[in-house]
Amino acid sequence: MREGPLMVSKGVSKGCPQGSVLGPKLWNLVFDGLLERITSNGFTVLAYADDAAVILRGPSRSSLEAEGARVARILEDWSLTSKLEFAPLKCETMMMRGKKVGYRTQNLDSGRPAVVRLGGQRLTPVREVKYLGVCLGAGLTLRSHIHKTSQRAAQALSKRAALIKCAKAYRTVASSGIPVACGVLPADLEAARRAKLHQLGLCESGTCTCGDASETAEHVLRGCTKWTPQRRTLEEKVYGNEPPDDLTLYVSKVGFPALVDFARQVLARD
Repeated sequence: MREGPLMVSKGVSKGCPQGSVLGPKLWNLVFDGLLERITSNGFTVLAYADDAAVILRGPSRSSLEAEGARVARILEDWSLTSKLEFAPLKCETMMMRGKKVGYRTQNLDSGRPAVVRLGGQRLTPVREVKYLGVCLGAGLTLRSHIHKTSQRAAQALSKRAALIKCAKAYRTVASSGIPVACGVLPADLEAARRAKLHQLGLCESGTCTCGDASETAEHVLRGCTKWTPQRRTLEEKVYGNEPPDDLTLYVSKVGFPALVDFARQVLARD
C-alpha cells in the first residue's frame, strides 16, 4: 500500500472475507486495473461492484466476433495476473439495435448472434439481459421489465388478499405481520427457532426422515435417498450427462429455475 512517499507491503495468503470494512476499497484497487485495460483499448465498459458490461460496436457479425476475441484476451490476461477466475456460465451476450448510417440502418441478424468465447467456453447469447435488477431488451426497451414487475406485484397482491381473509385482519396490516396474526411465525424465524431448540436439546433429533444424516440443505441436495428421483431430474436438467461435481452450475440460467422447482417440492412435502 502507498500513502504519499511511504510504501508498506505484506504477503497475502487468502482472500478478503465478506463483511470486511476494507473489502470494497481493496476490490476497487484490483478491479480498477481491469477497467483501465479495457478502456485503454478503446472499449466502453459499465461496472458496478463486481459486475461489468462491455459494449462492442461493429457493422458486421465477423467484426463483433473479432472485437469480442480482443476483449476476451484482455480478461484472460488480467485474470492470470490477478489470480482470479471468471465464470463463463454467468456471462451473457446480447445483440442490440444498430444506428442509422445515412439512409441505411445497420441491422444484424438477431437469429445469428456473434460467437464470443471466454476461457474456451462460448458465452450464452440472449434476447434480453438483466443488469443491476433491470431487464433490458435487444432494442434497449423496458417492456419486459415492466411486464415482469407488474406480474410479480399482481401475484403478491393476490396472495395478500387471500391471507388477509384467513387472518381476518385489516386491509392496511403489514404483509410481514399477517403470519403472526394467523399464529404462524415467518419461515425464517421458525427455522431459526427450531434450530435453536434442537441445539439446546429441547426438541427431537434433527436427523433426516431417511435416517442417514441431519436434514441440512447440503444433505437434501446431494445425498438424501428420500429425494433421489427428484434429485436425478434436477441433475439431468443442470448437468446433462456430466457428473454433478460443480455446484456453481446451479446458479446458471438453466440450473437456478430447476433448483427452485426442486426446493419447492422438498418444502411442500408436509
